[in-house]
Amino acid sequence: MKIKDSFSGLIEFFKEFSKVKSGLIGIFIILIFLILMILEPVILPYKETNEKWRDISYWQDNPSNAAPVWTQLFSKEKKPPTKFIYKYEQSTGESSGLTTINYTFDYKFKYTEAPQNLIVHAKINGYVGYQIFFERPDGISFEIYRSAQNFADEAIRFTADTDSRSVTYDFAKKYETEDTLLYVDPKDVNVLQVLFSKTENGPISHPEPLHGDYKIHIKVTYLDPSATFDEPYMVLTGRVSGLLGTDNAKRDLFSGIIAGIKWAFLIGMLVAVISVFVGLFWGVTSTYFGGAIDEVMNRIYEFFINLPMLPILISISAVFKIRMAILIPLLCLFSWAGSVRTVRAISLQLKEEVFIEASKALGANHWRIIFVHIMPLILPLTFASIAFAVPGAILTEASLSMLGLGDPTIVTWGQILRDAESGGAFINGLWWWIIPPGLIMALLSSSFVFVGWAMDKILHPKLRTR
Repeated sequence: MKIKDSFSGLIEFFKEFSKVKSGLIGIFIILIFLILMILEPVILPYKETNEKWRDISYWQDNPSNAAPVWTQLFSKEKKPPTKFIYKYEQSTGESSGLTTINYTFDYKFKYTEAPQNLIVHAKINGYVGYQIFFERPDGISFEIYRSAQNFADEAIRFTADTDSRSVTYDFAKKYETEDTLLYVDPKDVNVLQVLFSKTENGPISHPEPLHGDYKIHIKVTYLDPSATFDEPYMVLTGRVSGLLGTDNAKRDLFSGIIAGIKWAFLIGMLVAVISVFVGLFWGVTSTYFGGAIDEVMNRIYEFFINLPMLPILISISAVFKIRMAILIPLLCLFSWAGSVRTVRAISLQLKEEVFIEASKALGANHWRIIFVHIMPLILPLTFASIAFAVPGAILTEASLSMLGLGDPTIVTWGQILRDAESGGAFINGLWWWIIPPGLIMALLSSSFVFVGWAMDKILHPKLRTR
């Protein structure tokens, strides 16, 4: 009978809940976040984001500070996206009795800006010499890099922006006036802009995109017959990248935001549930026993409710290295007192009820009365408190991370915002580094607030409005 009553009570609750639009909106948003969290291994563009968020080498083939790809829909400029080119034409030859292999990569350039960088990858073992030639649509072709050494099964990475700077400057200065070159520092030359610009008006002083088909040739000379040159591929890093762009460390921000969802739920739900249940137990126990026990427990409650949580957490985090396993208990320690006052008010009424006196007369011990008769009656009323407590926990962690005091071993939205602040995102107009994590944090927090409002209206009928 009790089970049947419980189910009917739940059904009635959900019927009432379905009538509150704010609650349905909140549940819908939470479900979307839960689906994204569950599907993280599938939808994460960079699968090792969680482990290698701080590993610069993992993101090295991305563009830095690139806007989201979809921004091109609202822009007159046509910026190049990042392109990985694995397909190439291969031809074998011979030079001075040595075997040579030529790898040719094709790239069609049709954009208003040059790519950020041109990168070549390969695995080499043994004594090998290789040259990289850049062939333009206007028929100009020149060598941009060469190397010859004994490689010990190494993965090589050539970047035009750094490895061919002097060669590119020598090419460009042939098309510039002497007056222009007086004010040009070779270190400041935009290598990719020169490579993808017309020569007529000067590729440095008046760069104008040269559209057409480009070819990058890698000529490999095997100085050792047993040497190998494997898995060559090319990357042209674009000016736009991914759904939410990249930061100044070339990290994909969409991957960071998706990876941060689970930590937001973990922090918010654990802290909210634990702190509210501790507050429930504390409030019921103190009012039930009354007297000296109530006095002592009430003084402890007043001590914790008046503690300035954030300044204390900042002080602790500044002295000790805070990890998530420590941060969550600390948040619970400073948050549990929030629900005690409401619980005490209800417990004082229930304590005087006839069924409580009847239980005592039948010999029920104190803890049975607390856990079986009183707490279950108050428990439904605490669900709204749990919903309201989640945003506070999420925003507190974000505040600590914004100050550089969060857990550096995980990816959280607060840390992304911290990196945006320290990286000058606002000054440099990198809005995609600031708005998405802030908006996502506000959206998830608001969803729990909507659910809390809905529960309050159902559980406290006086709050209902027409």
